[in-house]
Amino acid sequence: MLFDLTQDPHEQHDLADERPDLVAQAMARLAEWQAEMMVTARTDVDPMLTVLREGGPFHTRGILPRYLERLRLTGRAAHAERLAKIHPDEAST
Repeated sequence: MLFDLTQDPHEQHDLADERPDLVAQAMARLAEWQAEMMVTARTDVDPMLTVLREGGPFHTRGILPRYLERLRLTGRAAHAERLAKIHPDEAST
């Protein structure tokens, strides 16, 4: 996802498809930063991957149905449907 926060502070319009060049640049920078950080890490496993494997951040668990409802009520049903498709077990909880 890519947003112009100056023009779209509520992140309503994803520009990723329109600007694949910026997405590629950002992903390259992120990969470079991650590689630099892993060199100094005390473990060879990225902590973010551990959190994702455990089901995501603890404070976000169990709230997907409410979030999907909010997305639908605020004109972002397409995003809600995409998330529901990715997380079918959590979406109906």
